[in-house]
Amino acid sequence: MARRVGPVGAQDDGPPDVEVRLLGPIDVRRGGRALDVPGGRARSLLTVLALQAGQAIPAERLIDTLWGDEVPTTAKTVLQGFVSKLRKTLGATALETTGNGYRLAVSRSAIDANRFHDLVTAARDLDGEERTAALEQALGLWRGPALSDVAYEPFAQAAIAALEEHRLAAREALIGAQLDTGMRAELVPQLEDLIADNPFREHLRELLVLALYRAGRQADALAAYQQARQTLIDELGLEPGPELRMLHERILNQDPGLDAPAPSASRRAERSTWFPSERRTVTVLFVDVTATDADLDPEAGETIAVESLARVTEALRSNGARIQESGSGIVIGWFGLPSAHEDDPLRAVLAAAQARQRVLALPGPSRDFRAGLETGEVVSGVTDSRASGPAVSVAARLQQGAQPGEVLIGPRAMKVLRGAAIVERARELASTSAWRLVDVDPQAKLISRDFQAHMVGREAELTLLRTSFGRMVRRGTPQRMTVLGEAGIGKSRLSRAFADSIGGRARTITATCVEAGSGRTFGLLHDLLVQAGGGSDWKSVVGLLEEKESGLGDRLAGVLGLGDLKGPPQLFFGDLRRAFELLSAVQPLAVIVDDVHWAESTLLDLFEYLSDSLTGPVFLLLLARPELVERRAEWSVGGERKDVLYLDPLGVDAIAQVLWNHASVDLPPEDEQRIVETAQGNPLFAEQLLAAFANAETDAIPASLRGLLATRIDRLGPGERDLLRAAAVAGDHLSVEAIEVLAPDEARPFLARNMESLARKRLLRHTEPNGVEFPHGLIRDAAYQSLTRRDRACLHLAFADWLERTEDPPRDELDAVVGHHLEQAVVNQRQVGLASDAALEARAGTKLASAGFRAYSRMDMWAASNLLVRALGLLPDGHPLVPTATQRLAEVSLPLGDHARAQELLLQLSNMPSLEPVDRWLARLENARSMCITGPHGMTADDLVAIARQAAAFFSGAGHDNGLAQAIFLLGWLEQRGGNPVDAVDSGRRSLECAQRGGAVREQLAAAFLISRSLLGGPTPVPDCIEEIESLMGQSAQPHPIVMGILARAHAMTGDFDGARQLLARARPLLIERMRVRRLLAFIAWDSAEIETLADKAAAAVSAYRVALTTFRNGNEAEHVGETSSRLALVLAAEEHPEEARALANEAHAVTPTDCVVVRALAMMATARSMPLGDIEASLAQAAAAVNLAPDLMPNLKADLLVEQSRVQAAAGLAEDARSSIDTAISLYQRKGNVAALRRLRA
Repeated sequence: MARRVGPVGAQDDGPPDVEVRLLGPIDVRRGGRALDVPGGRARSLLTVLALQAGQAIPAERLIDTLWGDEVPTTAKTVLQGFVSKLRKTLGATALETTGNGYRLAVSRSAIDANRFHDLVTAARDLDGEERTAALEQALGLWRGPALSDVAYEPFAQAAIAALEEHRLAAREALIGAQLDTGMRAELVPQLEDLIADNPFREHLRELLVLALYRAGRQADALAAYQQARQTLIDELGLEPGPELRMLHERILNQDPGLDAPAPSASRRAERSTWFPSERRTVTVLFVDVTATDADLDPEAGETIAVESLARVTEALRSNGARIQESGSGIVIGWFGLPSAHEDDPLRAVLAAAQARQRVLALPGPSRDFRAGLETGEVVSGVTDSRASGPAVSVAARLQQGAQPGEVLIGPRAMKVLRGAAIVERARELASTSAWRLVDVDPQAKLISRDFQAHMVGREAELTLLRTSFGRMVRRGTPQRMTVLGEAGIGKSRLSRAFADSIGGRARTITATCVEAGSGRTFGLLHDLLVQAGGGSDWKSVVGLLEEKESGLGDRLAGVLGLGDLKGPPQLFFGDLRRAFELLSAVQPLAVIVDDVHWAESTLLDLFEYLSDSLTGPVFLLLLARPELVERRAEWSVGGERKDVLYLDPLGVDAIAQVLWNHASVDLPPEDEQRIVETAQGNPLFAEQLLAAFANAETDAIPASLRGLLATRIDRLGPGERDLLRAAAVAGDHLSVEAIEVLAPDEARPFLARNMESLARKRLLRHTEPNGVEFPHGLIRDAAYQSLTRRDRACLHLAFADWLERTEDPPRDELDAVVGHHLEQAVVNQRQVGLASDAALEARAGTKLASAGFRAYSRMDMWAASNLLVRALGLLPDGHPLVPTATQRLAEVSLPLGDHARAQELLLQLSNMPSLEPVDRWLARLENARSMCITGPHGMTADDLVAIARQAAAFFSGAGHDNGLAQAIFLLGWLEQRGGNPVDAVDSGRRSLECAQRGGAVREQLAAAFLISRSLLGGPTPVPDCIEEIESLMGQSAQPHPIVMGILARAHAMTGDFDGARQLLARARPLLIERMRVRRLLAFIAWDSAEIETLADKAAAAVSAYRVALTTFRNGNEAEHVGETSSRLALVLAAEEHPEEARALANEAHAVTPTDCVVVRALAMMATARSMPLGDIEASLAQAAAAVNLAPDLMPNLKADLLVEQSRVQAAAGLAEDARSSIDTAISLYQRKGNVAALRRLRA
C-alpha cells in the first residue's frame, strides 16, 4: 500500500487552523471554512506576504511592490488599512507587525505552495508506487494556474513563472515514476498535450518516445524522435541533447534495458484495463509505391523508396494515423487505432489523396502509387498494436487490385463517406465492390447538419440567452455564458438561433476549437479579431487598433506570429483584453466559440481572464460537451458574469418535429416511434437515425454516429472505460452491486471514484436508491460493442449467476432477464466458434420459456412470441419443455397474424413421437383454427367439423375443460361461417362455460368474441344484442377490446354514432396496453368502417377499410380479406370508382373459402355492383344470387344486400323491382332494430 507523504520541515507557529492556497485562485480557509478575502491591492498584499510566509517584509518594499512607480502620498496609510482588513479576516495573530514591516505568522505547511515543494522534495527519496503517490498528492494541491487572481500584476510574474516551472517539473517526474511502475500507452495523450504547450522541453519528448516504445509502438517512437529533432532544428537551430540522442540509439539497438518493469497488482487494478482486447471500428489504409523502371539501379530504387515512404507517412501521420510498415514496403495507416476520432474515414481518404499527390509530384523517375482503404470492426489488443478483422483483408485486396494512381474505397467505408468524397464506381475485385477516389473536399463533414432548419424545442433556452445578452448591453459589462451538453444535443443550432435573434444589436463573431495539441489557439484568436474588426483582413484590424492605441496592434501581431515580437509575451492577455474593449466600443460583440472542450489550456485561461477583466459590452458564448467540467470544474457552477446552461434532451414531441422537418418521405408510424425512442431526446441522433433508415442501414448504431460515440469512450481512462463497458452488459439501469459483480476483485476499491468521474462526464447518471443508468442508449450500445465477444459471454454469464442469487425482481421479470443474459452468453460463444455448451443452452432456454409462459398467461402476445421463439432456439431436441413451448407459440401466432408459422409449428408438434394425446389433439385443433382463417389448404369444411367433433368427444371424456372449450369454439366458428349464427351463439356460450371452468383466459376472450359477432350478425334485435354483449364484458375483470368494437357497431345501429366512436376510441389503446398486438387493430378499423358507412361518411369508411385490408392481406387471412374487400368494393361502387371496386371484388372471389356463405354472398354482390353498364343482365343475375345466398337467420346482411340489389335494378331501369327490394330491406332492418340503416334509406 502506498503511504501518504506528509509535509517536511513544517514550522508550527501562527494560528494552526489558517490555510492560504496560492496554487490556483487565491483562497484562505480557517478550520476548513472559506474566508471572504478583500479584493484589489489588499489581496495582492496577502499574496506577497504568503509567498514569503514567516519572513518580515519592510513596509517600503511592500509599497513599491503594490504601487510600482505610481506611489500615492497616502500609500503608508492605505497599506495600514489593508493590514487592518486582513487581520479582521485572518485573525489578529496571523499578521504581525515587526519593526517597520509586516509578517504573515502562519506555519510553513499552511501555505499550499510550501506543501507542494515539500512533497516533491520528499518524493525524490522514494521509489515505485510510493514516489508516484507522493507526486500525485503534490499535484493534487493545484486547483488551476498559480496566483490566478493576480496573474497580470508585475510583482507576481516571477513567482508565477517559478511555480509553474515547478509544477511542470513535478508532472515530468510523475510521468517518469508512472513509466517506472509499468504504465505505458495511457501516458501518451497527456505527454502529447504537454509537448504541444512546451515544444522545446526535451525531457517531455524523451518521456514520450520511451512511453511509445514500451507500448509496442516502435515506429511511432522513432517518428516522435524525428519530430522532436526537426522542431529543435527548425525553431532553435539545435540538435537534440545527449539524453534524447542516447535514447534514440538505444531504441534502434533494441536495448533490453528500456523494457518496462511489470506494474504492481494495485497499480494494475487502478490504472490498467480489465479486458485484454477490444473491438473497435477503424479505417485501415494500405499504400504501396514502386518505381516503374524495372532496370533502375537498386541503390537508386532504395532512394526512391525512402523518399516515397517519407511522403506517405507524412501525409498519413498529419491526418492522425498510426503507421505500420510491412516487410514488403507497404505502408499501413490505422485511423481509429488506438484512439478514435469522429471522422476517421474522412481522415483516411484525405491522407490517401494527399499521399498520392505528394508522391506523384516528386522529381526523378516515375512511380506507381496504389492504395486501398476500408472501414470495419477489428479486434485489437489494448496494450499492443495487434489488430485483425475483415476490413484489413479487404483494404489489402483493394490496394493489390488498384491500377497505378488509383485509390480504391471499400463498401463499408463508402457508406460512411457518402457525400464527402467524389468517387467513381470501379470494377469488382474478388467479390468486393469498390469505388475509385477522384477528389475529396478537405472541409467536408461526415455528419452533415442542416443548421438552416427551424430550431425545435429550445425556446426557453433561447430566451435565457437573449435575456443575458440584453443585460450585458444595458450594463455595458461583459458576460460569459457556457452552454454544456452532449454531442448533437443542439448547442450549435441554439447558438445560430441566438445569433439570428440579436440581429444588428451586436457584431457576432464565431470560431470553432479543434483538438488540443493542434496549435490552433493563436489562429482562432486571429480569426476572432479579424471578425471583430469588420471581417476584412488582419492588416485592417492592426490599423484600426493602432489608431486607438499606438503599439497595440503591432504587439498583438508579434505574439500571433504575424509580425516581429514587439513586447514581452506576458502582456498578451492584457493586450487582447484591450483590443476587445476598443472594438466593442464601436459595437457590442457577441463572441461564439464552439467545441470549447477541445480548447488548449491557454485558451481556457484567456476566456476566464476576459470574463473577469473586460470592461466593455462583450458577450462570450462558449459551447462545450460535459468533458469541459473535468478540466474546469468551476465552470459548471457559474457566478457573477459567468452563467452556465445545461441542455437537457428534447421531449418526444420535439424529436418528432425534428423528424418531420428532415424526412423526405412520410415515415411509417412504427418507424417514427422507433427512431424517437432510440434518439432519446438528441436531435442529431434523430437526424442520423432517420438518414440510416432512408439508406436502409440495419446497424444498431448508424455508421455516421459510431466515430462520435467511440471518441467519447476512447478519451476515458482505462478503468473508466472498462467500467462503462461492463455496465453496458447489465443494461440501461443497474445497481452499484451489479457493477461490483462484473468488476475484477482488484478493481473494486476504485469503482466509486470511476463512477463519479463517469457521472461528471455525463456518461452515467445516478439514480435512487444506490443505482446508475445510461443517459442515452446509444452510449450504452457503443460501449457494449467495443467488448470482444468472449468478454461479453463471460460477463453475461457472471451477471446471470448473480441475478439468480438475488430475490429483488419479481420472478416473472427475473426469468426474462436471466434468460436474456444466459442467451447472450450462448450467442457470443457460438459467434466466436466455441464448442457448444448444452447445459448452458438448456438453462437459458428454460428461463426464456418460463418467462414466455407467464407473458402468454397475461395476454402479452408480442412478449410471449419473442420469448418462446428464443427459448425454442436454445432448448435441445427432446427437452420436456419443447412441446408446451411449441404449442404456446403456435397459439400466440394466431392473434399476431403469423399463420404460416403457427401451422408449421403445429405440424412439428403433431409429429413429435413422445407427445401426449391431449397435446396432440390440442395441436390438431389449433391447426384447424388457423386454417379457418387462412383457408383449409386441401381440407374441406366437413373435415374441419369432423376434427372439432372428435376433439370435443376426446376432451369431454378426458375431463379437459380447456380443450373442450377450444373444440366447441371451432364448431361455433364454422357454424357462423356457414350462415347459422343462432347455433354459433349457443356454441359460444358453451365454450365460454368450459373456458371459465378451466381458467383459460384466451378461450374466454375467443368465446366472447364469437358470441358477440354471432349475436350482432344473427336475428337477435339490436337492443337485446347490446344487453348481452355488455353482460359479457361485465363478466371479465378487464374489458375485451374486440368485443367493445362489436358493441360500438351495435350502438351505431341505434343511431348513437358519437357513443360508438367513443367506444372505439377506448378500445384502441386497450388493445395495445393489454394485448400488445397491433394486428388486432385491424378489427377495430373494420368496426370503424362499418360505423362510418352507417353514418354515411364514405371517405372515412374507405380509409378505415383500407387499414384493415392491409393487415389482413399481410397475414394471408382469406376469410377476413374476402369480407373486407367486398365491403370496400361496395362503398367504392357507390362512390363511382368502378375500376377499383371491380379489382377488389375479383380479389374477394379469389380468396374466399367456399364454405364461408356470408363472404361469398358479399363477394357476389360486389361483383354485381362493379360490372360495366353493358353487362347489366349479368349484374342482375349476380345480385339476385347474392341475395338468395344470404341466410334468412342473418336479416341485417340480407337487408344490406337487398339495398345493393335495388341499386343494380334501378340502373337497369327496373324501378318497381328496386322499390320492392327496398321495402323488404326496411322490413328486415326493422326486425333487427337497425335504426341507422332505416334512416339512411328514408333519407
